[in-house]
Amino acid sequence: MPQTFHILPGFDSTRVTTYMYKLIMDDSEIIMMTAALEMMISHCEGKLAEKPEAPYYSWLSSAKAVKSRIHDSAVKTSGNNFGRRPKDTP
Repeated sequence: MPQTFHILPGFDSTRVTTYMYKLIMDDSEIIMMTAALEMMISHCEGKLAEKPEAPYYSWLSSAKAVKSRIHDSAVKTSGNNFGRRPKDTP
């Protein structure tokens, strides 16, 4: 079994790839992408149940991999304190 070296979070050096992508999305885009990945996973599982064939194996694997690490690099950029009173208020 090959040894895996994780150079970057979510990067698996045992996978052959030519490019690596960094994509920045906002909250609504992440929600949409998560829904799209869930639809892709469901679609591929359905197709594989009907007739196991390419490209559904690799698409299913890729969709699951992306979904599993979609929040790995999330950075909180803002927040709120609605409904909270300042500490020095009686």
